[in-house]
Amino acid sequence: MKGVLLLALTLGVAGQDQSSRPQDLLQSDRPLRANEIATLMGAVRAAIAGKTVRLAYAPDGPGPDILFGPDGRRRIVRTVEGITGGLVGGDGAHTNWTTRVETIADYTGLPARRCDGTAMAGDLVIEYRNENDTRWKARARASTDREIAAPILDMLADAGRLDSGELQTFAGRRARAITTAWTPPASTGPDAVIGDPAPNVATAPRRGVQTLWIDVESLRPLRWSVTLPGTPSYTMIFTYDMSPEPQIPSGVARPDCVP
Repeated sequence: MKGVLLLALTLGVAGQDQSSRPQDLLQSDRPLRANEIATLMGAVRAAIAGKTVRLAYAPDGPGPDILFGPDGRRRIVRTVEGITGGLVGGDGAHTNWTTRVETIADYTGLPARRCDGTAMAGDLVIEYRNENDTRWKARARASTDREIAAPILDMLADAGRLDSGELQTFAGRRARAITTAWTPPASTGPDAVIGDPAPNVATAPRRGVQTLWIDVESLRPLRWSVTLPGTPSYTMIFTYDMSPEPQIPSGVARPDCVP
């Protein structure tokens, strides 16, 4: 009889675990198990599916705009940057100019291949580039592990070992920490997370912690931060419903293979 009762209690607890809402998991006082974190991250991807978010160091700062697909993974990424150059003439006169470059990256989810049929590592990315609002040009490439916001998007994809952390409040929003290890590439710093072509922080490879803060109510990520020993922590803010949404330019010849 005791065995039957114990079995019933065990099944009851298991059933409660399986039926726990993601919001309940986020507010739990105990560390979350691996299967619970996987369930939670699936709910997070569903919450951001079809949404556009800007990642920036400040709520109103510049940064990449990311449109998430129906599976809650990166679909289109838009970046805008200004490239400044100049010349000094023989008479000492300075000539300066700034080039505005807008890039739309279409992450197709298809395997990349060369135009001779050779398979490549990574997925096919169609990259559209427009300088000074003149005309769009498209090229095909293979995705790499150094894509814009790759560490953040890897966490959202539930890639690697994730752990749960503390609860904190940001601007009146209660959020739970989901953490994983951070090892920056050699000679780069956390600035490289948004694709800075010339990071101004040089960091030797060493192990740190990156944290994704998930809003308890909406299940949307609120911020991402990385902490490295001996350096200031870096934080990126998620701003949602950015307009206009990133769109693939129309009327541009679209390559389907990498030269």
